[in-house]
Amino acid sequence: MSKDEAKTEFRRDEETGLLMAYRDGELVGPIIGTGDFPGPGDLEHVRSIVRDIYHAVAELEDLYPGRRFTPDGHMVGSLGEVVAAERYCLNLFEPSHPVHDAYDSNARLVQIKTTQGNKIGISEKPDYLIVLRMSREGEFEEIYNGPGAMAWEAAGNPMKNGQRQISLSKLRSLSLDVKPEDRIEEARC
Repeated sequence: MSKDEAKTEFRRDEETGLLMAYRDGELVGPIIGTGDFPGPGDLEHVRSIVRDIYHAVAELEDLYPGRRFTPDGHMVGSLGEVVAAERYCLNLFEPSHPVHDAYDSNARLVQIKTTQGNKIGISEKPDYLIVLRMSREGEFEEIYNGPGAMAWEAAGNPMKNGQRQISLSKLRSLSLDVKPEDRIEEARC
């Protein structure tokens, strides 16, 4: 059975009580359910916090001209993951889970990438990919939502760190060819 035909299932561990994901019978890892998050009504609160962060960034950059204090790395990625979990009613895996960050109600495995820039890097081909761009106003624009293979195949050659980069403009173009049934639907949890 190929990776594209692999079966994902979810079972509760009897010892720990944690919900665990299995891929073709092999343990993938524990799940953090969307019930752990405040809910879609709090996305405006997230936006407000992001605006406050960027206000603090502007103050620091005024105090120290020439220094940049742009939020990046884990914070931007984590913000994107919780926004995507709320927007698409996804269940998140624990942080630093390999390849996929979440799964949807149809047990489709999803990688979530968030950037403030104009490109992303991917290290492995995900089943599904959602790419968001975060603004200083706390808005999260969907750039790509569809099969990971499309983005993976269109990405450049691997760099020294193993990541393949792809521009947001290329992802926007690819997104136009994604069939509605191949998108992760926005939903109310």
